[in-house]
Amino acid sequence: VLAFLQTVVLLFILFKFGKTLINFWFGLVARQRSRELFVMNVLMVTLLLAFATNLAGLSYALGAFIAGMLISETRYRYQVESDIASFRDILMGLFFISVGMLLDVNFLAENIGLVSSLVVGFVLFKAILIAGLVRLFDFEWGVGIRTGVILGQAGEFGFVILTLALGESLIGGDELQLVLSACLLSMIIAPFIIQYNGRIARKLVKSYTSNS
Repeated sequence: VLAFLQTVVLLFILFKFGKTLINFWFGLVARQRSRELFVMNVLMVTLLLAFATNLAGLSYALGAFIAGMLISETRYRYQVESDIASFRDILMGLFFISVGMLLDVNFLAENIGLVSSLVVGFVLFKAILIAGLVRLFDFEWGVGIRTGVILGQAGEFGFVILTLALGESLIGGDELQLVLSACLLSMIIAPFIIQYNGRIARKLVKSYTSNS
């Protein structure tokens, strides 16, 4: 109960006051007109939020994720994106390489039927869920279906959760390989599905007349 209350209080403070504080702080830093100082403060804010979430019993990765969300809503988001572009590309490359090294190709080949079934079920479930949420916010079904098709694959944050679960011995062996294989396969096939999102929406919703 204490850990839950700490988490709720921390997230409330971060989302209620974090954007305002980060905007104010980045404003002070930006006046110094030093790109190196600005980048250093972006990293500092990210590390501090990661450390704060860890103190509350959450993961460092979640803290860094929240920092990214808060920074992306400030008026300096474009400068941040420009300044850290090279770091982002390198770190994303390392992240996907490390995830790929966890994959057992032999397991995937031997269980391709089971993995494929899991991919189909996962993508359909996520696409339907997203389409329903989009419709709930008063968009038409065509928009919901296109959004669901575009976002139906596994996301990068899923790999972060898998890594944490592996570190805590909550998952491992065949279960890890099954989920990891399905996530990776869904991301591999995503570009081939996404390019037909408009066509799929028009097939399923006859009244949808998007030109995309």
